[in-house]
Amino acid sequence: MAAAGLVRVRAAGGCYCCMVSEEEEQVRRATGRLEQEYGPHRFSYKELFRATKGFKDKTLLGSGGFGRVYQGVLPSTNVEVAVKRVSHESRQGIKEFVAEIVSIGQLRHRNVVQLLGYCRRKGELLLVYDYMPNGSLDSFLYHETRPALSWAQRFRIIKGVAAGLLYLHQDWEQIVVHRDIKASNVLLDSELNGRLGDFGLARLYDHGTDAHTTHIMGTMGYLAPELAKTGKATTKTDVFAFGAFLLEVACGRRPVDPSAEGQQVLLLDCVLENWKRGTLLATGDPRLAGDIFPVGDGDCAQARFVVFAPESGRETDNATSYALLGWGFSNARSSTGLYENRHFVTDTEGWFRRLYDVVLVVS
Repeated sequence: MAAAGLVRVRAAGGCYCCMVSEEEEQVRRATGRLEQEYGPHRFSYKELFRATKGFKDKTLLGSGGFGRVYQGVLPSTNVEVAVKRVSHESRQGIKEFVAEIVSIGQLRHRNVVQLLGYCRRKGELLLVYDYMPNGSLDSFLYHETRPALSWAQRFRIIKGVAAGLLYLHQDWEQIVVHRDIKASNVLLDSELNGRLGDFGLARLYDHGTDAHTTHIMGTMGYLAPELAKTGKATTKTDVFAFGAFLLEVACGRRPVDPSAEGQQVLLLDCVLENWKRGTLLATGDPRLAGDIFPVGDGDCAQARFVVFAPESGRETDNATSYALLGWGFSNARSSTGLYENRHFVTDTEGWFRRLYDVVLVVS
């Protein structure tokens, strides 16, 4: 009996070894292919260990579902970097690791966080990025220890994210659907310029082709309604998330607040209700102290919210089926649309959403 038990243990151990070996082989094949096709620099584990002082807690910048991010200084170049250490507990770890390299290994844009390279050491998976000294945007929106961003600073960040989104959707050789646009995934450089980061959920497909059905991934409050029906993440669902991000930046609160009551739970519902009452300004971030709608001297624009309601005759069940809310700007001497004067209008799966004339003002 004991011998049989020993056999079973050995067999189980053998299966475990096979699983580990298969996982490591999957990483090896995937990263080998990526080295050939995309060519990001491969760092040694020793170099990154030294850069982060042994991944000490004092160098920890933050953590999420896919792992921890550490601040480091490369000993060979003295360049500051951010090192993402993919979590062993993440069931999607390998897939997310590969997806992130594939997604941004060749991307080059001032409003997209630059991937500098990666490291693979047995089961250890690490990604190396440009270091963003001001961290993520959400830390400025929600942490009282951070100074409040002015409307001018917020608007510049919005413009940067819009430019990065245009690049991902239209200007790169493939379409990159980010799938997780939100304030915590917008990083700020030394001049508070916004850059899109965290491409772990991103998907790529060729221009002129349809997106594949996939598991619904993302963050509650930023997910387009039709995702539950179609399961397809597209540029349009990214634009919906961008609309939620716009409100988040202007109002200084997350799209969903479980601790709130009634229509205060969903930010979109709250803003729409106040718009109907004529009290829209009450939804702005109180830390802006009225700065949200600056009035220019004639050459500049006077900003105002524009709510895009459902198409005439289209029935709606609740406020969420309304359009995205964005900013319209009037009285501008000249202006360009979100996508460089390319009108971006969506009408999919019975939802009328318009991100149209969310303009980037050029004074």
